[in-house]
Amino acid sequence: MASPPPPPQHTDSQTDVLIIGAGPAGLMASMYLSELGIGHRIIDAKGTRTLNGRADGFHARTIEIWESFGMAERLRRYGCEFGEMAIWGFDKSEDVEEEVEGEDGKKKKKKKKKKGGILRYSRRDVAGEKNGLMHQGFIEAAFIEAARQRGGPRVERGTKPTAIEVGDYGVVTEIRRATMGELEAPRTGAHRVLEDGSLQAERGYIDCYGTDADEIVQHVSGEEGSTETIRAKYVIGSDGAHSWVRHQLPDFRMEGDNLDAVFGVLDIIPLTDFPDIRMTCSILSRQGFILVVPREFGMVRLYVQLPDDYSKTAKDRDDKAICAEILDAARKSLAPYTMDYKYCDWWTIYRIGQRVANHCSYQDRVFLAGDAIHTHSPKGGQGQNVSQQDTYNLSWKLAGVLRNQLSPAVLSTYETERIPVARELISLDRDMARVLTARANGDEAEAQRVYSRAMKTNGNHLIYEPNLFIASPDTSAHQQAAPGLPIGTRLAGTPIFNQSNGAPNNSQSLLKSNGLWRLCVFAGDVSRNPSHLSRINALGDRIASLAQRYPSASAKHSKWLQVLLFHSASVHDVEIAAFHDAFFPPDPVTGRDYFTLFGDRLEDRAAGGGGGAKEGTHAVYQVDAERGAMALVRPDQVVSWVGYADPEDLGMLEDFLRGFMIPPVQVGGGETERSDSPQAK
Repeated sequence: MASPPPPPQHTDSQTDVLIIGAGPAGLMASMYLSELGIGHRIIDAKGTRTLNGRADGFHARTIEIWESFGMAERLRRYGCEFGEMAIWGFDKSEDVEEEVEGEDGKKKKKKKKKKGGILRYSRRDVAGEKNGLMHQGFIEAAFIEAARQRGGPRVERGTKPTAIEVGDYGVVTEIRRATMGELEAPRTGAHRVLEDGSLQAERGYIDCYGTDADEIVQHVSGEEGSTETIRAKYVIGSDGAHSWVRHQLPDFRMEGDNLDAVFGVLDIIPLTDFPDIRMTCSILSRQGFILVVPREFGMVRLYVQLPDDYSKTAKDRDDKAICAEILDAARKSLAPYTMDYKYCDWWTIYRIGQRVANHCSYQDRVFLAGDAIHTHSPKGGQGQNVSQQDTYNLSWKLAGVLRNQLSPAVLSTYETERIPVARELISLDRDMARVLTARANGDEAEAQRVYSRAMKTNGNHLIYEPNLFIASPDTSAHQQAAPGLPIGTRLAGTPIFNQSNGAPNNSQSLLKSNGLWRLCVFAGDVSRNPSHLSRINALGDRIASLAQRYPSASAKHSKWLQVLLFHSASVHDVEIAAFHDAFFPPDPVTGRDYFTLFGDRLEDRAAGGGGGAKEGTHAVYQVDAERGAMALVRPDQVVSWVGYADPEDLGMLEDFLRGFMIPPVQVGGGETERSDSPQAK
């Protein structure tokens, strides 16, 4: 008689950061921590990554972030960029007047709405706003690929947390790996409509870049049924709207409501005569709202408003019936235009829920991100953008604390910075839902207003309030030195020229997401007034010392600070050797760094291409050309401090940094070591 198999094993392990949930928020954290060389694990209950469908919208700020990691090529090559946006509504010319008999027996005229067509109200160009789309499978595949390129860990599939306990020196999490039989089968929903109307299942666009074949095959990472105790210094709960992590934390709750509106979603290759099918279109039909979103591979996504009681009546319907009903609702709203399809890549139905967590950080040890904080409708295309930006905000802070660069107190800024963003997201979503699901009461002017509001909440216009990391313009900084660089906002880009070779560039593109802080020095016109160059060079020794004062948060860089100098002269009118080594740093192995000095002009041509300096750093950032300016920029490209380029304000900057940087401690023999932090243990 064969002996029974041994019971699944139990193991113990340690790591710096445990990430629970491998959607866009969790994968952003994993990729960024991999870039910085921070040890971590990432687990997910599913047996594969997302295969297709789900979140798809990219806003300009998210694309900037992908650019800073060198990932945006994937979106440009495989995704779909926005061109124009249009708003359609019902044809008001079809409203007719008819005579009706009033209560007093007299005839009176009453306006009657006829069932009928739609027409275009307005269209506008949004191509310059750098928005794009591709399905969530592509998004997750890009993060997985980028994390592996950086030596990061693989996602541990089929793995769930079962218990969590927070202590003074870390978080203990129990996890269990599923058996293959326990995994929920992955669903794509991809199908082709055959001649007889039946549906034939298709593979769908699940392969993405072809670089993560193991991630699209159902599997369990490790021994099936095994358990493990993981001791981590920090935990990130990015495990979705029904977050297990959130439910374990005392006094954490989601605040908000479900709306009555029910939507169906189809990712299809359309067969239609609707003229704006390759635009992003909002259609305010009397039959219900439709959002048309152009997608990769000739597809479009249709968000179709269904009858409010649809989710109750659709319980027993099969896939064919549900897809047919979504399509039928779309046809009614698009009339007199036609709509059909033969290929569908993904579909779903959902009821709008709008909720936000009351907290996103517990004892500065456990942090929630993404849908674990905020749930909403997809109409504004905001969700996965805000989710990625949640962990983009958090990851470099964790790295700084773990490497004894930053005081653990800075971790409190994650909640104070991101909860207001989540609340604004839900406020916007409520506004959009109210306006866009009004059916016969649709208002084109109101639709224009909410979309203008949505464009302003894409991350580029976000302002963080003063905190440890964000200087107060009134007390610890001089905002007037560069009014065009508002403290608390991301540094906006402007054209510039490289001092060494005249090559055009953009100031925003210099801010790679590699854990470095930046000190941007704006020197004024160093060619016409020699005193400007002398004044800036006089700061060089102190700036060079400052760049060596604190440790790096990244394993790849020895310095914590990169110094970038911008002047308003032509790069032809000043020699690169005229600048202090702090601005043109030498290295005994790699030589000079030729990518730290930039001018706003090339001969008589301004950075914007015209004859005057209408663009370039000094004009766009409104720098005082006589006094110059300095700006400290965080690793997440957010302006942290602004002041004049003079010794007094440099001292103000040094004082500001002492408020959150961990200073070195002198020990015996004159050597320097880092002061220790119990939070980072």
